[in-house]
This record gives sequence, structure tokens and C-alpha cells, in this order.
Amino acid sequence: MSERKVLNKYFPPDFDPSKIKRRKGLKKQNGSQMTVRLMSPYSMRCSKCGEYIYKGKKFNARKETAVGEEYLGIKVFRFYIKCPVCSSEITFKTDPRQGDFVPEHGATRNFENWKETDPNNQAGLLPSAEADEDYDSDGNPTAEKVERDAMADLERSQEQSRREMEIMDELADLRQRNARLETSARADDPESLLAALHAERENAEEAARRQAEEEEDNAMVAKFFTKLPPPGAKVDAVPGADASDEEGEGSASPAPAPTPAPLIIKRTAPVVKGEPTVSSLLAAKGKVLDGGVAPPKPAAKRKRGDLQKMLGIKGKKPKA
Repeated sequence: MSERKVLNKYFPPDFDPSKIKRRKGLKKQNGSQMTVRLMSPYSMRCSKCGEYIYKGKKFNARKETAVGEEYLGIKVFRFYIKCPVCSSEITFKTDPRQGDFVPEHGATRNFENWKETDPNNQAGLLPSAEADEDYDSDGNPTAEKVERDAMADLERSQEQSRREMEIMDELADLRQRNARLETSARADDPESLLAALHAERENAEEAARRQAEEEEDNAMVAKFFTKLPPPGAKVDAVPGADASDEEGEGSASPAPAPTPAPLIIKRTAPVVKGEPTVSSLLAAKGKVLDGGVAPPKPAAKRKRGDLQKMLGIKGKKPKA
């Protein structure tokens, strides 16, 4: 048995390495393709059966190098997978510039919110050499970049204000056009004019009717809910009446009519069965109601000894 840990081995002069068979692991499948295990890089929908494939689903894919497609010396790879429902072929490839994957055929990529917020795909874009020059070694922007940013912000604000003014002008034009069309339509159509006139008359009649009803309600409220002074209260004299009397009879104003005393109607209290009256309560306490009759006094109770004397009964004397 030969040694395993040797520094070198002997190769005979007639050794030909091309005659040695290649091992199974190094053999390429389908020429330049090889089988890899991967997960779907994004959520997609199959174009044939409509099945949704979520992000992260595992597949046994075939990988190959895209011929003639490179970005800054970085190769682009293409992957082949199959739909888990209809087994149709789906392909997508890498995008080194954006750091993402690009679908080719067999499926469509689902909507992703971060793509709407970054329409230019600047989030995963690798900076160029010119962009690196705008920052110093510490990562802070240079003075030239700050000045360019200020000018860019000013231009952006001016562009936004100009766009807003254009939008307002277009909106005013649309309103004027709509008003003109509505006026012309009414002028051309007599029925619409009659309908508008009839609506105005109905509105005026409705307003008049409501006003009349309100006046009637106010008159009824003033008739039944007027505040009257209590009986015996003095009515204040009209100020300036004495002075006018002294000046002369011709200039004297007529005295105001006296206010009629309010009519007071007393109602009898309702009698409830089982409820005691005032006279019964006073009689129980031994009092007399004004104008009433005094209740009879209870008879005095006699003692037992007086009864025995009246009947001639002598009591027994106790023995000594």
C-alpha cells in the first residue's frame, strides 16, 4: 500500500490527461446550463394559468450566462423555472445596474409600492465616478454640490409654481366654457327656460307661505303666553306724563289704558281614595279645624275599687 501523504507523485512519460474521464459533478448539463436551487426574487403571476407565485418560493432552476449582455464587466445570468400549476416555462435574468431582476417571459411582475415612490430606480442604482467626486472622503457633500443643489431646488420650485399657474388657468377656462355651454343650452331650449322660471316662482311662493305661517305662529304665542303683572302690583307711569300735563292740555298725551287684572281660577284638588283628609289628621291630634266641630272627648275610665264600693262588695283582708 502506497503512502497517502507524499510531497509529489510520479507521472510517467506517456501520461495523457485528455484520456482521463471527467467526473460527474463537473459535467455541464445542456451545454452551458447548470441546475441550481433558488427562491423567486419577486412576486409574479403566470401568464398562462394566472397562478400567483409569491416571493421566496423555492424552485429547481436552470442557470445560464446571457450571451452578449454585460454591465461594466459584470455578467448577466438567466434563470429558467416552471409554474407549479401548469408547468409553463418562466424566465428572468439579473440586472447588475439596478441590483434587481428583470422578468423576460412566462410571467408578469406584481405591483410593488416602492417602485412607485422611486420611479427612476435610484434606490438601488450604483453611483458613478462623477457622483463619487461630489463627496469628500468623509462622505460629506462638497461646496459645489451644495450650490448645485440650491440652484436645483430653486429651479424645481419655479417649475412647480409655473405648473400650478397653468393648471389654474386651465381650470378657469373649463369653468367659463361650462358656463357658456349651459347658458347657450338654456337659450336654445325654451322648456328649460320655462322650467327655471317656474322653479323661481315656486321658491318665491314657498318663501311667502313660510313667512305667513311664522307670523301667525308668533301672533298666537303672543296671545296666549303674554306675561301679565300680578294682582295688586302698581303699573309704572309713563315717563314725561307730568311734564306734558303742566305744559297744557293741548299738548298732553292720552293716558295709557289700565292693564286688566289677570283672571285666577282655583281648581279643587283631586281626591284620592285612601288618602287622609286634613280634618281627620287634626282630629287624631286633638285639634279642631277652624269652623269645624270638636270631636267628642273619650269617657274617663273608672278604677276597680270604685266599682266594688258602688256594688257593696267588701274586699278580703289579708291574714296576719
